[in-house]
Amino acid sequence: MIHKIKLFLVLWILLAVTEAVAQPFPIGNWREHMSYLQGRSLALSPSRIYCATLDGLFSYQPADQSITRYSKLNNLNDFGVKTIAYHPVLRQLLVVYNNTNIDLISDDGNVINLSDIKRKNIPGNKTVNKVTFEGNFAY
Repeated sequence: MIHKIKLFLVLWILLAVTEAVAQPFPIGNWREHMSYLQGRSLALSPSRIYCATLDGLFSYQPADQSITRYSKLNNLNDFGVKTIAYHPVLRQLLVVYNNTNIDLISDDGNVINLSDIKRKNIPGNKTVNKVTFEGNFAY
């Protein structure tokens, strides 16, 4: 009788272990492991604070204290953010990458990629160090 109880317990434990979830993340999907510790640039919008880091971009919304991470997996078109700037009238965030690729992110999350500077064969250094807005133009 004791052997039957032990056998039942062993089988029950094995069944419980095989039913356990091995991975909390589905197979075939990607997950990011970016470092958001070293900030490079800040931009303020009326509702968010954007911070560019060496590996990505995130925003903090003080109203609900939420953090949104942006990367190539969910919206951005490249890696290595160099600088950012926010245009309050157009309500868009301009993201410039190390390779001079540019993204425009609107407040509703739409992303437009402007890769003209990256693709142009311009002699000399094409690095964008800072962005300022004058009217509807970015310099």
